[in-house]
Amino acid sequence: GDASLIQGGVNGMGFDSLENAALISTGEEDHVVMMLSPDYGSTALRLYVGIKGFQTNGQSCGACAGDENLLARNGLAFGSWWFLEGNLPSSGSVTGSFGTNIGASMKYSKHEDVDTNPNNPTQVV
Repeated sequence: GDASLIQGGVNGMGFDSLENAALISTGEEDHVVMMLSPDYGSTALRLYVGIKGFQTNGQSCGACAGDENLLARNGLAFGSWWFLEGNLPSSGSVTGSFGTNIGASMKYSKHEDVDTNPNNPTQVV
């Protein structure tokens, strides 16, 4: 999908206890998108949309050369958090949506094995 309208935040990729991360293909090169599943830290399944080439203060660093700009160059210094909203089903599946309110997020102590579909890297499974 087109991530060009996503606005960044000042926190970038923060620390948390995470089970795993799935890198999602967006088909464009200016953003990085990852689905992150919790592992006993916070309990919200989240999506991180990072903007490549921006430092934590929102200032562009262009190509961001040098080791000190590794996170900015790869979209991990400046981005937005989105949380999966909905309720866990007792069986079967459920359709949810992503929003910016962690209070409305689907919570579970351990979401196992988040990954992308090898036949469709834009789809999280």
